[in-house]
Formats: sequence, C-alpha cells, structure tokens
Amino acid sequence: QSLQLQGQYDEALTEFERAIESNPRLTTAYMGAGDIYRQRGDYDTAQERYGAAAKIEPRNFNANYMNGLMLQLLNRLSESVRAYLQALTVRPDDFNANLNLGTAYLQLNEPAEGLKYAQRAVQVNGKDAAARTNLGAIYGALSRHEEAVVEYQQAAELAELSAPLLLNLAESLGKTQRYG
Repeated sequence: QSLQLQGQYDEALTEFERAIESNPRLTTAYMGAGDIYRQRGDYDTAQERYGAAAKIEPRNFNANYMNGLMLQLLNRLSESVRAYLQALTVRPDDFNANLNLGTAYLQLNEPAEGLKYAQRAVQVNGKDAAARTNLGAIYGALSRHEEAVVEYQQAAELAELSAPLLLNLAESLGKTQRYG
C-alpha cells in the first residue's frame, strides 16, 4: 500500500498480486490491485479483484460497492444491482451506492425498482445535480412528469445546463402540457 501511495503503481501491483498468491484471503491485496486496475481502465480485471474481495468479506462495503461499480461500467447490470444491494446492507444511506443503484435499475428499464434508491440519494444529498437528474429521469420513466419537472428544474439550478437535461425537462414539460 505504501508503494501505491508513493505512485509506484507497477511495483505496488506486483506486490498486491504476490500477496494474493501467498494469501488468497487477503482482502486488502484484492482491493489494492482492483484500485490499480481500475485506474488503468482495466475494468474486467478490477471487477475480478473487487468481486473476490466481496466474496471473502461479504460485509465489506467498499468491496461490494466497487464490484458493483465495475459491473455497471461493464454493462453487467443485474450483477451490479446485486452488488450494490449487498453494499447497502452495510451502509444503507451511502449516497453513491443509492445513486448508482437507482441508475442501474433505470438502465435495466425497471424504474419502479430504482425509485426508492434515487429518492434516498436525493435525501442524502439534495444539492447534487446528478441525483436530481436521475430522480427526474425515473419519475419521467414512470410517467410522473410533474415530479420529473421539479427534479429537472432543481438540477438545472445546481449545475450547468446540458443538452440531455434540457431535453428531458422539455419532454416532461410537454407531457404536462406546460411549454414554458
């Protein structure tokens, strides 16, 4: 870990892999290796390492969360949902886990399942534009456009306007027959 902190990533990775080889139950080695693989953009190998850590320590929030994140980035959404749910058994009010779980359900076209997680993310951090946008998208997918408009408007106040946000807002405004 000290090699990793010093920015000596190749050496740190070699040591993490060596530690895994000599002690296949050493969660910190899997997590350290996973972090380096993730930073390098090797999400497949990072997911393998985080997944192994989560298997060894099912109550390890970071292992489950990072495993879920890698699975989501790899578009393995159902597996990602399971990993995020496991992470939330440890820290039910974690902002990122709730936000990402809501997003994963939306990506799976299961917005009703994701609603409570998107709502919890907004409860935890109501000043996050991404959380507001995500909740708006879920409301929109559920044809709850009045609520979607409120979330999109709040997101617009919190961050720079983007084309996707404006398009979503316009769509929900149109569904509510509000055009301005």
